[in-house]
Amino acid sequence: MYLNQNNRGRRASQPAKNGRAARPANGAAAPPPYTPYQGTNSYVQCVGHGPSERSPLNGDLPRHGYRTEPPPPPIKRPNKARAVPKWVWILFVAAFIVGIVVTVFGILQTCRANRQTHRADALDRRLAEYPPTRVELDALKAEWAEERTTHEAQYETWAHDRGVFEEEREAWRVAGKEHEMDKERWVRGRRAYDADTGRWRRAMQGYEAAKRRWAEEQEGWARQRETREREWTEEADQHRVHEGNVLGLSWGQIESHQCVRYGTREYTAHLAFDVKEACQHMPIVVNGAAVSTPHECVMEGDTLVSRWNIDQGEAACKPYWGDLYDKGCIGQGSGKHRFEARLWDLHGDMDWMVMCATTPTDIRGQRFDGPTHCENRGAFYGMVGMWDVNDSQCQ
Repeated sequence: MYLNQNNRGRRASQPAKNGRAARPANGAAAPPPYTPYQGTNSYVQCVGHGPSERSPLNGDLPRHGYRTEPPPPPIKRPNKARAVPKWVWILFVAAFIVGIVVTVFGILQTCRANRQTHRADALDRRLAEYPPTRVELDALKAEWAEERTTHEAQYETWAHDRGVFEEEREAWRVAGKEHEMDKERWVRGRRAYDADTGRWRRAMQGYEAAKRRWAEEQEGWARQRETREREWTEEADQHRVHEGNVLGLSWGQIESHQCVRYGTREYTAHLAFDVKEACQHMPIVVNGAAVSTPHECVMEGDTLVSRWNIDQGEAACKPYWGDLYDKGCIGQGSGKHRFEARLWDLHGDMDWMVMCATTPTDIRGQRFDGPTHCENRGAFYGMVGMWDVNDSQCQ
């Protein structure tokens, strides 16, 4: 009832619709004008109804009634922060652990690379200080031999492991026969057999990979050893030339002479100091290559003359064979097939017989360092080489 009376007072304060004052029913007093508190303090609103209308709150009213309004919309509150799922934390921890492992592995690899670099730098500094002597060369060769022995022992270990794997494979083959006798037991043991076979195959693959790496390392060591020995020899020769120059030993003008054999020419030079021992140990540089020891040292008057046989960069000392002529079998039952060819690009300062005997060629895919016979057939036919090749059709 109290609510009804308040709403009636508010109804009386509302302005008239369409500019006219609301007419009360049955001569009742007019409702008060509309106040601003009408829509805020209650969930019902006072409106004009006819005399037959019903109010949901107070039943039948002779003059006025009430109409309910929908409740105000609920106040939207901000959503609370949802809890992080456990799997997110698990992924985060796993990623953190993987990052730590990768970082540690990278640090180890860096340390290993730094250690290898330090060793290489130390070796470079040692080689740069002075050329190695013969004793040091022997020591290095002994070190290489020791490393080779170590790797051979490793290879024997791998071979032993392979034998063990072969024994295991044979044992599993026997087990397979037993499994055929008892089908159910064979089926139960099949999984274990497959697992062991897979491990054996992986082990064999690792063994083959290690064998290939070992072969590659052997080839690399051989190339490194050859390169180092060549470098050490060149450095030693250059050092000896320098020492000889410091002592006043030097070679005079280099003179070239005739070709002594295929691809080889004779050179001579005069040594300024008459010491035969120095002649045997004094290197010389010819055609860009250092030659450590002369072919011979001889006295010509008061001068010591050395001779070298140089087989590098001597294109003028390389005659060539002309067209090959097939002369057939030497004789029935000889088993020899003869071929002939003329030797070209011979000069007057050459020994034609020596050049003929030392000039190589290929006949029917077979390499010959020189012909079987050489014959000088005069100015018209020149020097001719003859090869007697084994042939079963000449038997």
